[in-house]
Amino acid sequence: MGHCITGLMRKPAPVCHPGDDVKSVMHQMTRDRCRHTIVTDADNAIAGIVSIGDLVAAQLEESRLEADVLRDMARPHLMASSV
Repeated sequence: MGHCITGLMRKPAPVCHPGDDVKSVMHQMTRDRCRHTIVTDADNAIAGIVSIGDLVAAQLEESRLEADVLRDMARPHLMASSV
């Protein structure tokens, strides 16, 4: 026996937009205690759904890229001081 998704989701359903900041969406999801949020486009049509796991993965990737950039910026200074 199947269930209708509208019977399982909170009302109103949590919504975000593609341009929203990852940290703010994560904060909203944590505050509302939800694991998924509907992504809507400019016309408020459903564009997709994002999970807290998706957002954590995106934040980790962003942190990794930042660390790589900082490492690349520091490398010439480290090389010069070791000579």
